[in-house]
Amino acid sequence: MGDNLRVFAAMSRHCGQHRTSNEDALGYYYPQHYSDFEAHGVLMALADGVGGLESGELASDMAILLLVEEYLKPTSYATMAAHLAAAVRQVNLTVHQIFQKSATTLVAVAVTGNQATFVNVGDSRAYYWSHGQLTQITQDHTQAVPNGAGGFKNKLTRAIGHKPALEVDTFTHTLAVGDRLVLVSDGATRYLSNLVIQEYAALPLETAVKKIIDESNRAGGIDNISVLILELGTPVKDESDFRAHRSAQPNFYVSIPDGPPATEPLPVPVLPPPMVLPPVPAKVSSTHRQSRIPILVLLLLFAIGVGVVALRPQLQAELERQFATAVPSQSSPTAAATLIPTLPDNTLRVNRVLTFEESAVTYKRIGQDTAAFALKPAQPYRLQEIYTMPDTTQWYR
Repeated sequence: MGDNLRVFAAMSRHCGQHRTSNEDALGYYYPQHYSDFEAHGVLMALADGVGGLESGELASDMAILLLVEEYLKPTSYATMAAHLAAAVRQVNLTVHQIFQKSATTLVAVAVTGNQATFVNVGDSRAYYWSHGQLTQITQDHTQAVPNGAGGFKNKLTRAIGHKPALEVDTFTHTLAVGDRLVLVSDGATRYLSNLVIQEYAALPLETAVKKIIDESNRAGGIDNISVLILELGTPVKDESDFRAHRSAQPNFYVSIPDGPPATEPLPVPVLPPPMVLPPVPAKVSSTHRQSRIPILVLLLLFAIGVGVVALRPQLQAELERQFATAVPSQSSPTAAATLIPTLPDNTLRVNRVLTFEESAVTYKRIGQDTAAFALKPAQPYRLQEIYTMPDTTQWYR
Protein backbone atom coordinates (compact mmCIF):
# COMPACT_ATOMS: atom_id res chain seq x y z
CA MET A 1 0.00 0.00 0.00
CA GLY A 2 3.02 2.29 0.39
CA ASP A 3 3.57 5.22 2.71
CA ASN A 4 0.56 6.72 4.46
CA LEU A 5 0.48 10.12 2.76
CA ARG A 6 -1.16 12.86 4.77
CA VAL A 7 -4.20 14.50 3.18
CA PHE A 8 -5.04 18.19 3.04
CA ALA A 9 -8.44 19.21 1.69
CA ALA A 10 -10.86 22.05 1.00
CA MET A 11 -14.47 21.85 -0.12
CA SER A 12 -17.54 24.01 -0.60
CA ARG A 13 -20.86 24.18 -2.38
CA HIS A 14 -23.11 26.95 -3.71
CA CYS A 15 -26.74 27.23 -4.79
CA GLY A 16 -25.80 28.96 -8.05
CA GLN A 17 -27.49 32.01 -9.52
CA HIS A 18 -30.88 30.55 -10.36
CA ARG A 19 -31.78 28.24 -7.45
CA THR A 20 -32.67 28.84 -3.83
CA SER A 21 -32.11 25.24 -2.63
CA ASN A 22 -29.03 23.07 -2.86
CA GLU A 23 -29.33 19.39 -3.78
CA ASP A 24 -25.57 18.79 -3.75
CA ALA A 25 -23.97 17.00 -0.78
CA LEU A 26 -20.36 16.89 0.39
CA GLY A 27 -19.00 14.47 2.96
CA TYR A 28 -15.86 12.84 4.21
CA TYR A 29 -14.44 10.31 6.63
CA TYR A 30 -11.15 11.41 8.16
CA PRO A 31 -10.28 9.54 11.39
CA GLN A 32 -8.87 11.13 14.52
CA HIS A 33 -6.45 8.31 15.37
CA TYR A 34 -3.46 7.03 13.45
CA SER A 35 -4.51 3.37 13.81
CA ASP A 36 -7.82 4.13 12.07
CA PHE A 37 -5.97 6.17 9.45
CA GLU A 38 -3.74 3.18 8.71
CA ALA A 39 -6.72 0.83 8.56
CA HIS A 40 -9.23 2.93 6.61
CA GLY A 41 -7.38 5.89 5.13
CA VAL A 42 -9.51 8.88 4.09
CA LEU A 43 -12.76 8.92 2.11
CA MET A 44 -14.10 12.03 0.34
CA ALA A 45 -17.42 12.08 -1.53
CA LEU A 46 -19.68 14.37 -3.55
CA ALA A 47 -23.31 13.71 -4.55
CA ASP A 48 -25.63 15.74 -6.77
CA GLY A 49 -29.34 15.08 -6.22
CA VAL A 50 -31.23 14.83 -9.49
CA GLY A 51 -33.31 17.97 -9.96
CA GLY A 52 -36.98 17.57 -10.73
CA LEU A 53 -37.33 14.30 -8.83
CA GLU A 54 -38.81 13.88 -5.39
CA SER A 55 -36.38 14.24 -2.46
CA GLY A 56 -33.30 14.83 -4.63
CA GLU A 57 -31.49 16.58 -1.80
CA LEU A 58 -32.39 13.82 0.65
CA ALA A 59 -31.09 11.18 -1.76
CA SER A 60 -27.72 12.96 -2.00
CA ASP A 61 -27.54 13.29 1.81
CA MET A 62 -28.33 9.64 2.34
CA ALA A 63 -25.98 8.43 -0.40
CA ILE A 64 -22.98 9.96 1.38
CA LEU A 65 -24.17 8.93 4.83
CA LEU A 66 -24.62 5.31 3.77
CA LEU A 67 -21.42 5.24 1.71
CA VAL A 68 -19.33 6.07 4.76
CA GLU A 69 -21.20 3.47 6.81
CA GLU A 70 -20.61 0.78 4.18
CA TYR A 71 -17.00 1.86 3.66
CA LEU A 72 -16.14 1.31 7.33
CA LYS A 73 -17.65 -2.16 7.53
CA PRO A 74 -15.29 -5.16 7.57
CA THR A 75 -14.73 -6.48 4.07
CA SER A 76 -13.75 -9.77 2.47
CA TYR A 77 -12.86 -8.16 -0.86
CA ALA A 78 -9.25 -8.37 -1.99
CA THR A 79 -9.08 -4.82 -3.34
CA MET A 80 -10.34 -1.41 -2.30
CA ALA A 81 -11.95 -1.01 -5.73
CA ALA A 82 -14.10 -4.11 -5.21
CA HIS A 83 -14.98 -3.01 -1.67
CA LEU A 84 -16.02 0.48 -2.78
CA ALA A 85 -18.04 -0.84 -5.72
CA ALA A 86 -19.93 -3.21 -3.40
CA ALA A 87 -20.51 -0.34 -0.95
CA VAL A 88 -21.99 1.84 -3.70
CA ARG A 89 -24.26 -0.96 -4.92
CA GLN A 90 -25.61 -1.36 -1.38
CA VAL A 91 -26.09 2.42 -1.11
CA ASN A 92 -28.01 2.36 -4.38
CA LEU A 93 -30.27 -0.45 -3.24
CA THR A 94 -31.06 1.27 0.06
CA VAL A 95 -31.78 4.66 -1.52
CA HIS A 96 -33.99 2.98 -4.12
CA GLN A 97 -35.96 1.09 -1.46
CA ILE A 98 -36.51 4.19 0.69
CA PHE A 99 -37.20 6.87 -1.92
CA GLN A 100 -38.06 4.94 -5.13
CA LYS A 101 -38.71 8.16 -7.08
CA SER A 102 -35.46 9.91 -6.21
CA ALA A 103 -31.90 9.70 -7.51
CA THR A 104 -28.47 11.24 -7.12
CA THR A 105 -25.05 11.11 -8.71
CA LEU A 106 -22.11 9.97 -6.58
CA VAL A 107 -18.36 10.35 -7.03
CA ALA A 108 -15.92 9.47 -4.27
CA VAL A 109 -12.25 8.76 -3.67
CA ALA A 110 -10.59 6.69 -0.95
CA VAL A 111 -6.94 7.47 -0.20
CA THR A 112 -5.15 4.58 1.49
CA GLY A 113 -1.38 4.72 1.77
CA ASN A 114 -0.23 6.13 -1.56
CA GLN A 115 -3.17 4.77 -3.56
CA ALA A 116 -6.34 6.55 -4.67
CA THR A 117 -9.43 4.50 -5.49
CA PHE A 118 -12.21 6.34 -7.31
CA VAL A 119 -15.83 5.28 -7.64
CA ASN A 120 -18.37 6.98 -9.89
CA VAL A 121 -22.05 6.90 -10.86
CA GLY A 122 -23.51 9.78 -12.90
CA ASP A 123 -21.96 12.94 -14.28
CA SER A 124 -20.13 14.37 -11.27
CA ARG A 125 -16.43 14.14 -12.08
CA ALA A 126 -13.10 13.20 -10.55
CA TYR A 127 -9.76 14.55 -11.77
CA TYR A 128 -6.11 13.80 -11.01
CA TRP A 129 -3.74 16.81 -11.02
CA SER A 130 0.05 16.46 -10.95
CA HIS A 131 2.84 18.89 -11.91
CA GLY A 132 0.39 21.30 -13.53
CA GLN A 133 -1.35 18.67 -15.67
CA LEU A 134 -5.00 17.64 -15.14
CA THR A 135 -6.33 14.21 -16.11
CA GLN A 136 -10.03 13.38 -16.09
CA ILE A 137 -10.43 10.06 -14.27
CA THR A 138 -14.17 9.41 -14.54
CA GLN A 139 -16.47 9.34 -17.54
CA ASP A 140 -19.89 10.99 -17.54
CA HIS A 141 -22.81 8.57 -17.59
CA THR A 142 -24.97 10.68 -19.88
CA GLN A 143 -26.69 10.49 -23.24
CA ALA A 144 -27.57 13.36 -25.58
CA VAL A 145 -31.32 13.64 -26.16
CA PRO A 146 -33.43 16.28 -27.96
CA ASN A 147 -34.42 19.18 -25.72
CA GLY A 148 -37.59 20.08 -27.65
CA ALA A 149 -36.15 23.37 -28.87
CA GLY A 150 -34.11 22.06 -31.77
CA GLY A 151 -31.05 21.30 -29.64
CA PHE A 152 -29.85 18.58 -27.28
CA LYS A 153 -29.42 18.07 -23.56
CA ASN A 154 -27.61 15.46 -21.50
CA LYS A 155 -29.69 12.79 -19.78
CA LEU A 156 -28.25 10.62 -17.02
CA THR A 157 -27.94 6.95 -17.92
CA ARG A 158 -26.87 5.89 -14.40
CA ALA A 159 -27.76 7.29 -10.98
CA ILE A 160 -27.93 6.16 -7.37
CA GLY A 161 -31.48 5.10 -6.46
CA HIS A 162 -32.91 5.01 -9.97
CA LYS A 163 -32.98 1.21 -10.31
CA PRO A 164 -32.28 -1.62 -7.85
CA ALA A 165 -29.36 -2.93 -9.95
CA LEU A 166 -26.43 -0.66 -10.79
CA GLU A 167 -23.18 -0.77 -12.72
CA VAL A 168 -20.40 1.07 -10.88
CA ASP A 169 -17.16 2.46 -12.37
CA THR A 170 -13.96 2.20 -10.32
CA PHE A 171 -10.46 3.52 -11.00
CA THR A 172 -7.14 3.35 -9.14
CA HIS A 173 -4.14 5.66 -9.26
CA THR A 174 -0.77 5.75 -7.50
CA LEU A 175 -0.11 9.03 -5.71
CA ALA A 176 2.95 11.12 -4.91
CA VAL A 177 3.61 14.07 -2.64
CA GLY A 178 2.12 17.23 -4.16
CA ASP A 179 -0.52 15.47 -6.26
CA ARG A 180 -4.10 16.71 -6.07
CA LEU A 181 -7.50 15.08 -6.56
CA VAL A 182 -10.49 17.18 -7.65
CA LEU A 183 -14.18 16.26 -7.36
CA VAL A 184 -16.76 18.58 -8.96
CA SER A 185 -20.46 18.52 -9.77
CA ASP A 186 -21.80 19.29 -13.23
CA GLY A 187 -22.72 22.78 -12.04
CA ALA A 188 -19.05 23.56 -12.66
CA THR A 189 -18.16 21.31 -15.58
CA ARG A 190 -21.05 22.59 -17.73
CA TYR A 191 -19.19 25.92 -17.85
CA LEU A 192 -15.50 25.27 -17.17
CA SER A 193 -13.33 23.25 -19.52
CA ASN A 194 -10.73 20.82 -18.24
CA LEU A 195 -8.01 23.32 -19.16
CA VAL A 196 -9.65 25.99 -17.00
CA ILE A 197 -10.04 23.59 -14.07
CA GLN A 198 -6.40 22.59 -14.57
CA GLU A 199 -5.36 26.23 -14.15
CA TYR A 200 -7.45 26.80 -11.03
CA ALA A 201 -6.42 23.48 -9.45
CA ALA A 202 -2.87 24.82 -9.14
CA LEU A 203 -3.95 27.59 -6.74
CA PRO A 204 -3.90 27.23 -2.94
CA LEU A 205 -6.64 24.81 -1.93
CA GLU A 206 -9.22 27.24 -0.53
CA THR A 207 -8.53 29.74 -3.32
CA ALA A 208 -8.96 27.01 -5.93
CA VAL A 209 -12.33 25.95 -4.50
CA LYS A 210 -13.60 29.55 -4.40
CA LYS A 211 -12.30 30.30 -7.89
CA ILE A 212 -14.03 27.32 -9.51
CA ILE A 213 -17.32 28.22 -7.81
CA ASP A 214 -17.05 31.94 -8.59
CA GLU A 215 -16.22 31.38 -12.26
CA SER A 216 -19.02 28.85 -12.65
CA ASN A 217 -21.44 31.39 -11.20
CA ARG A 218 -20.08 34.13 -13.39
CA ALA A 219 -20.54 31.97 -16.48
CA GLY A 220 -24.22 31.42 -15.68
CA GLY A 221 -24.62 29.48 -12.43
CA ILE A 222 -27.73 27.70 -13.64
CA ASP A 223 -27.18 24.72 -11.30
CA ASN A 224 -25.85 23.98 -7.83
CA ILE A 225 -22.03 23.93 -7.73
CA SER A 226 -19.85 21.76 -5.49
CA VAL A 227 -16.07 21.40 -5.40
CA LEU A 228 -13.80 19.20 -3.30
CA ILE A 229 -10.00 19.23 -3.66
CA LEU A 230 -7.44 17.03 -1.89
CA GLU A 231 -3.66 17.49 -1.78
CA LEU A 232 -1.25 14.74 -0.78
CA GLY A 233 1.53 15.63 1.65
CA THR A 234 4.56 13.92 3.12
CA PRO A 235 4.04 10.52 4.80
CA VAL A 236 2.71 10.47 8.36
CA LYS A 237 5.39 9.21 10.75
CA ASP A 238 3.49 8.14 13.85
CA GLU A 239 0.52 8.82 16.13
CA SER A 240 1.83 12.14 17.45
CA ASP A 241 2.61 13.35 13.92
CA PHE A 242 -0.88 12.38 12.76
CA ARG A 243 -2.57 14.10 15.72
CA ALA A 244 -0.67 17.30 15.03
CA HIS A 245 -1.68 17.11 11.36
CA ARG A 246 -5.38 16.57 12.17
CA SER A 247 -5.54 19.28 14.82
CA ALA A 248 -4.19 21.78 12.28
CA GLN A 249 -7.27 21.25 10.07
CA PRO A 250 -10.34 20.51 12.22
CA ASN A 251 -12.59 20.70 9.17
CA PHE A 252 -12.24 21.35 5.47
CA TYR A 253 -15.29 23.41 4.61
CA VAL A 254 -14.78 26.78 2.92
CA SER A 255 -17.68 29.11 3.68
CA ILE A 256 -19.03 30.82 0.56
CA PRO A 257 -22.37 32.64 1.09
CA ASP A 258 -24.99 32.01 -1.55
CA GLY A 259 -25.50 34.94 -3.91
CA PRO A 260 -23.41 36.64 -6.60
CA PRO A 261 -19.70 35.71 -6.97
CA ALA A 262 -17.60 37.20 -4.20
CA THR A 263 -14.60 38.42 -6.17
CA GLU A 264 -16.41 40.85 -8.46
CA PRO A 265 -20.00 41.65 -9.44
CA LEU A 266 -21.84 39.78 -12.14
CA PRO A 267 -21.29 41.31 -15.57
CA VAL A 268 -23.92 43.78 -16.74
CA PRO A 269 -25.93 42.33 -19.65
CA VAL A 270 -25.00 43.88 -22.99
CA LEU A 271 -28.05 45.43 -24.60
CA PRO A 272 -28.47 45.40 -28.39
CA PRO A 273 -27.66 48.69 -30.13
CA PRO A 274 -30.60 51.08 -30.57
CA MET A 275 -32.57 50.70 -33.77
CA VAL A 276 -31.55 53.25 -36.43
CA LEU A 277 -34.35 54.27 -38.75
CA PRO A 278 -33.44 54.65 -42.43
CA PRO A 279 -33.49 58.22 -43.79
CA VAL A 280 -36.63 59.33 -45.54
CA PRO A 281 -36.04 59.41 -49.29
CA ALA A 282 -36.02 62.91 -50.72
CA LYS A 283 -38.62 62.06 -53.34
CA VAL A 284 -41.34 61.54 -50.71
CA SER A 285 -40.40 64.43 -48.48
CA SER A 286 -43.32 66.43 -49.87
CA THR A 287 -45.79 63.86 -48.58
CA HIS A 288 -46.58 64.95 -45.06
CA ARG A 289 -48.12 61.62 -43.98
CA GLN A 290 -45.04 59.61 -44.93
CA SER A 291 -42.59 62.08 -43.42
CA ARG A 292 -44.40 62.07 -40.08
CA ILE A 293 -44.16 58.27 -39.58
CA PRO A 294 -40.40 58.17 -38.64
CA ILE A 295 -40.87 61.20 -36.41
CA LEU A 296 -43.72 59.49 -34.54
CA VAL A 297 -41.62 56.33 -34.10
CA LEU A 298 -38.73 58.34 -32.70
CA LEU A 299 -41.04 60.18 -30.32
CA LEU A 300 -42.49 56.82 -29.16
CA LEU A 301 -39.03 55.34 -28.52
CA PHE A 302 -38.03 58.50 -26.63
CA ALA A 303 -41.12 58.28 -24.42
CA ILE A 304 -40.41 54.60 -23.64
CA GLY A 305 -36.83 55.46 -22.74
CA VAL A 306 -37.94 58.24 -20.39
CA GLY A 307 -40.40 55.85 -18.73
CA VAL A 308 -37.74 53.18 -18.18
CA VAL A 309 -35.36 55.71 -16.65
CA ALA A 310 -38.10 57.03 -14.36
CA LEU A 311 -39.05 53.51 -13.20
CA ARG A 312 -35.49 52.24 -12.80
CA PRO A 313 -35.24 52.93 -9.01
CA GLN A 314 -38.52 51.11 -8.39
CA LEU A 315 -37.47 48.18 -10.60
CA GLN A 316 -34.12 47.94 -8.84
CA ALA A 317 -35.78 48.00 -5.42
CA GLU A 318 -38.18 45.25 -6.47
CA LEU A 319 -35.34 43.08 -7.80
CA GLU A 320 -33.40 43.54 -4.56
CA ARG A 321 -36.50 42.64 -2.55
CA GLN A 322 -37.04 39.46 -4.57
CA PHE A 323 -33.37 38.50 -4.27
CA ALA A 324 -33.44 39.05 -0.50
CA THR A 325 -36.53 36.83 -0.29
CA ALA A 326 -35.02 34.10 -2.47
CA VAL A 327 -31.59 34.10 -0.73
CA PRO A 328 -31.92 34.50 3.04
CA SER A 329 -29.15 36.28 4.92
CA GLN A 330 -26.39 33.95 6.07
CA SER A 331 -25.76 36.00 9.20
CA SER A 332 -29.24 36.08 10.69
CA PRO A 333 -30.07 32.99 12.83
CA THR A 334 -32.99 30.89 11.66
CA ALA A 335 -35.47 29.40 14.06
CA ALA A 336 -34.45 25.81 14.65
CA ALA A 337 -37.95 24.51 14.04
CA THR A 338 -37.93 25.78 10.46
CA LEU A 339 -34.82 23.76 9.61
CA ILE A 340 -36.55 20.38 9.94
CA PRO A 341 -39.60 19.82 7.75
CA THR A 342 -42.10 17.08 8.50
CA LEU A 343 -40.91 13.94 6.75
CA PRO A 344 -42.30 10.41 6.53
CA ASP A 345 -40.67 7.61 8.51
CA ASN A 346 -37.37 6.17 7.32
CA THR A 347 -36.20 9.46 5.78
CA LEU A 348 -33.71 11.98 6.99
CA ARG A 349 -32.91 15.65 6.54
CA VAL A 350 -29.38 16.86 7.22
CA ASN A 351 -27.12 19.69 6.15
CA ARG A 352 -25.31 18.84 2.92
CA VAL A 353 -21.89 19.03 4.52
CA LEU A 354 -21.26 15.99 6.69
CA THR A 355 -18.15 14.81 8.46
CA PHE A 356 -17.65 11.33 9.83
CA GLU A 357 -15.10 10.80 12.57
CA GLU A 358 -14.22 8.06 15.04
CA SER A 359 -16.88 5.56 13.90
CA ALA A 360 -19.76 4.97 11.53
CA VAL A 361 -22.39 5.89 14.11
CA THR A 362 -21.22 9.34 15.20
CA TYR A 363 -21.41 12.32 12.87
CA LYS A 364 -20.58 16.01 13.16
CA ARG A 365 -22.15 18.81 11.16
CA ILE A 366 -20.33 21.86 9.80
CA GLY A 367 -22.25 25.05 9.21
CA GLN A 368 -23.57 28.23 10.73
CA ASP A 369 -24.93 26.16 13.59
CA THR A 370 -23.52 22.88 14.88
CA ALA A 371 -25.22 19.56 15.31
CA ALA A 372 -24.46 15.93 16.08
CA PHE A 373 -26.12 12.95 14.46
CA ALA A 374 -26.48 9.45 15.88
CA LEU A 375 -28.05 6.48 14.15
CA LYS A 376 -30.81 4.83 16.15
CA PRO A 377 -30.13 1.06 16.18
CA ALA A 378 -33.82 0.11 15.98
CA GLN A 379 -34.34 2.35 12.94
CA PRO A 380 -31.05 2.22 11.02
CA TYR A 381 -32.03 4.86 8.47
CA ARG A 382 -33.77 7.34 10.76
CA LEU A 383 -31.62 10.02 12.33
CA GLN A 384 -31.94 11.55 15.75
CA GLU A 385 -30.72 15.13 15.44
CA ILE A 386 -29.47 17.68 17.96
CA TYR A 387 -29.38 21.27 16.68
CA THR A 388 -27.40 23.75 18.76
CA MET A 389 -28.54 27.26 17.92
CA PRO A 390 -27.61 30.57 19.56
CA ASP A 391 -28.96 30.43 23.14
CA THR A 392 -31.16 27.41 22.48
CA THR A 393 -30.92 23.66 22.09
CA GLN A 394 -33.73 21.64 20.55
CA TRP A 395 -34.36 17.97 19.86
CA TYR A 396 -36.13 16.78 16.74
CA ARG A 397 -37.18 13.30 15.66
